[in-house]
Amino acid sequence: MKSGERALLHVGWELGYGEKGSFSFPNVPPKADIVYEVELLGFDETEEGKTRGDMTVEERIGAADRRKIDGNTLFKEEKLEEAMNQYEMVLAEDENNAKALFRRGKAKSELGQTEADREDFLKAQEHAPRDKAIARELRILAEQDKAVYQKQKEIYRGLFGLRPAPKPKRSNWTVLCWHWLLALFSRLFKRQQNHKAD
Repeated sequence: MKSGERALLHVGWELGYGEKGSFSFPNVPPKADIVYEVELLGFDETEEGKTRGDMTVEERIGAADRRKIDGNTLFKEEKLEEAMNQYEMVLAEDENNAKALFRRGKAKSELGQTEADREDFLKAQEHAPRDKAIARELRILAEQDKAVYQKQKEIYRGLFGLRPAPKPKRSNWTVLCWHWLLALFSRLFKRQQNHKAD
């Protein structure tokens, strides 16, 4: 198969949703085989059918630029997984492409892949240290980290530190007087019983 060709991929029920089927997809019954339509994406092959080794430097740069443009278009259409694939192909052509690293980081960020996007932004910053957009994304991640840390600090505050001393309860004077009177009568009654026994 060459890049761009489509094929059907058959997955047996044992490797699919299993004996129980899918709870999140109600149309998938138990022991259902799954058929995916897939398109082969070649990392070493361009649209012209050339492998990376057969391409001139100019052809590789042109292929990387086309993939970057395709990735940008897919990103704007919110097709984030496909955009990420295009940016990864650009990085097969030029692993130090700060713009492709930045865009792949943005796509990963939108997909909630926080640690993976941080890696891409840091790599992009190595190759473009003065890029304001990269610095802004790293600042946003640092602020998110700080917010998470503060939340965790609040949650675990009482678990590992000294517990605050309990506040003394305010007593009700009426209850105190009754307790005192009961104790007094109890002592007097005991004395009286002790005198009678003598």
